[in-house]
Amino acid sequence: MIVIVMGLIALGGTTFGLAEETMAFYPMPIPVFLEAGYDTMTVVATIFLGTTLGTLGSTINPFSTVIASNTAGVNFARALPLRIIMLLVSLGAGMLYTIIYAEKVRKDPSKSLVYDQYEENKKKFLAFDSQADKGDFTWRQKLTLLTFVAGFLVMIWGVQSQGWYFTKIAVVFLAVSYLLFLVSGLSEHRFMESFVSGAADLLGVALTVGLARAVSRKPHQRHDHVLLQQADHRHEQAGFRLGPLLDLHRPTGGRATSA
Repeated sequence: MIVIVMGLIALGGTTFGLAEETMAFYPMPIPVFLEAGYDTMTVVATIFLGTTLGTLGSTINPFSTVIASNTAGVNFARALPLRIIMLLVSLGAGMLYTIIYAEKVRKDPSKSLVYDQYEENKKKFLAFDSQADKGDFTWRQKLTLLTFVAGFLVMIWGVQSQGWYFTKIAVVFLAVSYLLFLVSGLSEHRFMESFVSGAADLLGVALTVGLARAVSRKPHQRHDHVLLQQADHRHEQAGFRLGPLLDLHRPTGGRATSA
């Protein structure tokens, strides 16, 4: 299972630069991995190493290898065999490392790096309802799985052929969530409860990434005017509050040398 998941993700990384798009993937395989006796760290290692090693050994990745080759004025296929070897060697090492750790955790859960969350994760991700405990696989559940898979296929198609990025990917996942609500037969209360609970897990990451990418400064202006470009905020009050933060990366030779 680790080999298949990491291999497929690495394939996306080496061909079209699949990387940060996998942020939404992390919670999805957790129930399967926990049922197999692994921990959540195994899931993180499988996905993260897959994307990292895949992009590291970019064979035909148009966003890194092709652009760099065109800039240098060389054929991007010139060192393709070397990049394939680098991909296979690094991916093999990553798979071996993850499998060794996963098997150690499976044999002795106390050796998990997140053992303090072991019971909490089992209750959270393996809390099956009574219908699931009976082993019934209804047509609604089948249709739910098909909708889920179709959403990923649409996302992969959009990223690879249409150049979709975070905004359009988010729209795909939002649309799929509404479709899952319709086909699964969940009540409105349970759907909203699950939706809010899932969104809450990503809220901290979203705020961190959004704030980190949003703050920029125009160095040619006389005063420190802050433009929160990505967050669509343009308030001078924000500039006043973020002034000390911007001073951290002020070039040497400014106010310090003039003093």
